[in-house]
Amino acid sequence: MKFLFMNVIQKSYRRHIANARGITMMELIVAAGLMTLVSAGVATGIYRVMTSQNELNKKFDGSEFVASLGRSMTDRATCRSFLSGQILPTTTEFRPLTMAGYKGFGDSAQPLASGYIIAGTATSPQVVVTDLSWRLKEIVPASSYFRMTHNGVTAEYLKAPMQLRVNLSVYQNGIATALPSRYLDYSVVALTGTRAVTDCDGAPSVADTCAMLGSTLNPDGTCQINVEGCVIRGSYVNSRCSPTGYTCRATTSSPSRPHPETGTFSCPAGSQAFTSFNYTWVSEERTGKKSDINVTNTIQAYMCMSCR
Repeated sequence: MKFLFMNVIQKSYRRHIANARGITMMELIVAAGLMTLVSAGVATGIYRVMTSQNELNKKFDGSEFVASLGRSMTDRATCRSFLSGQILPTTTEFRPLTMAGYKGFGDSAQPLASGYIIAGTATSPQVVVTDLSWRLKEIVPASSYFRMTHNGVTAEYLKAPMQLRVNLSVYQNGIATALPSRYLDYSVVALTGTRAVTDCDGAPSVADTCAMLGSTLNPDGTCQINVEGCVIRGSYVNSRCSPTGYTCRATTSSPSRPHPETGTFSCPAGSQAFTSFNYTWVSEERTGKKSDINVTNTIQAYMCMSCR
């Protein structure tokens, strides 16, 4: 009996010592397994966050490219250098476009067309133009053709409202993701015979306007018209956007210019305003990280004519 009592005491003491020393081996194995699972989950989460951030950066590069192209297309000189000599599409269906005169986005200087690499390299592309095409927004009837002197050349022209479509893809681990199509609206002037683009906007210079009216530009800046006693007494440009408070492409590409004599957007007394240019388009402006607003841009130019 004494031996049995001592054996029970020893076993109880051993259990007490084991519990006092800490956790058991089985508990340690379970804890290590849980820690491995937690670590794997955290690592996966970090990888996903980094991958998502990388993809957002690429999408931002694509948006910046389209915004830069949009600003270029609303600048007359830049737009003309991109499109001069291009043959207008004959329908309202989109047709592939190559801008040989494109100056490049960032460090790239290759012609702008389908396959243009915005970010990355040919062997490892990151952001790529998958489609660049343009179309007539509406068919221009022959009744709308007009004869004018433009850049010193007198011929028959048409002014065509155009739309440019840009499709981009971003690459992540070799897998391409297509972004929504983006559209840019602008206007060009082309010869009616060859349909070759000669200019963007179509806003003629004062000298061209005088020649178009069959007159000549006087040394004092007035335009002597072939109607006895009539002269053009200067001009003014009124550029504006609606709503206000956002980036205004109209005032950037063609700043407002009051009449030099009146200092306002009106003609001198005794003369009448005639519209020489009127162009309106809509641009998409950023208002926040994920929000945009449509801004209506308007450029109007007037010639002041005085006849006795």
